[in-house]
Amino acid sequence: MSRNDQVTRQWFILQALERPGGATIQEIAQSLPEDYACHLRTIRRDLQALEVRFPVYTDRAGGQVRWKLVEGFNRVPAVHFSATELMALIFTRDLARPLEGTPIKDSLDSALAKATAVLPVSAGEYVEQLQGRFTAGIGPHKRYAQHRETIEHLARAIANHRTVEIRYYTAGRDTTTRRKVDPYHLWFAAGALYLIAYCQLRRDVRMFAVAGRPRRGQRTASGTRARKPRWTARVA
Repeated sequence: MSRNDQVTRQWFILQALERPGGATIQEIAQSLPEDYACHLRTIRRDLQALEVRFPVYTDRAGGQVRWKLVEGFNRVPAVHFSATELMALIFTRDLARPLEGTPIKDSLDSALAKATAVLPVSAGEYVEQLQGRFTAGIGPHKRYAQHRETIEHLARAIANHRTVEIRYYTAGRDTTTRRKVDPYHLWFAAGALYLIAYCQLRRDVRMFAVAGRPRRGQRTASGTRARKPRWTARVA
């Protein structure tokens, strides 16, 4: 098991503890995604590790031991924005449009909806007037709502170091083939989403446009993890 797998699994465990009433170890095990299923003893060790960094405690109720977060910790304290700051956030909503179909966009939409709800009607009308006079162009881009499941599969494969099989379309020959790749990174650039991965056929790191659904990933032939990346992501 890699350190990355453990950290990701503990993230899901924290989400379970955020629920009202917390969760038992059995409930946590049932809530974990299939790729992170593990023995109850492993979950107990994870909980003990989380106790060191987070205010986690146990409470016995109905003959069961429930693990919980200290009241209030699962809610971020209110952040006070000025009216102009809130309007600026709402005004930039369209800039996130290329992320449609991703969990990030869902979270942004939720945050912006909350910002919209606290503004007075007159402020909302003012934002609409601003958008009628000034907009930020994002250029041509693809929409990925229909590929949400694909993106989630790839993100999970990256986190778990799993090889995936993809359909690869070659425009020059108008042919579609299947390739096994070790995914490293999802990169949005120039209005499109790309997968950076090691191609087992070409034996090199390649960039693939995300447009379809890969088959569910399997571990590499060695039974451990995908090939280690030999590239570095840079932000200009």
